[in-house]
Amino acid sequence: MKNLKNIAFSLVILSGIIASSTHATNDPNVEVFNKSKYDVIVKLITDKTHQVQRVPQDHTWQIALPGTTTGVAIVITCNDTRTVNEFEVKPGNKTVYVSWNPEKKPALYPQTGPLMGLLGKYNPNGKTNSGLPLNNNVSSSQIKQIQ
Repeated sequence: MKNLKNIAFSLVILSGIIASSTHATNDPNVEVFNKSKYDVIVKLITDKTHQVQRVPQDHTWQIALPGTTTGVAIVITCNDTRTVNEFEVKPGNKTVYVSWNPEKKPALYPQTGPLMGLLGKYNPNGKTNSGLPLNNNVSSSQIKQIQ
């Protein structure tokens, strides 16, 4: 009976470790927050994948994207004007949590979090509006407009 309890306890611990490591690998490393007045089409390209998603205004797109360490091309097509904006991000081992707002310069920039960054990048435990940690996010110097 004691061996059965030990085996059951070991299985519970092992399944917890596997579940937590599986969750960590599925955490999004890319998030695009559309702060424009219109929906946009976002295309993410790495050396391993190519993903496209429509992002409504004031919404985010989160994805666990493979191959981001070498670089991510972000192509944003505005639904209102059909203009195409291309960016290259060289994140290294950082996350790519960016905001899109064509009324700002630059239009694609690192997320700062709620309250103009007071609860985000200016806080050691800062998070994006959607709750992702900002402590390892790209900086504006890692984002270059191609076009």
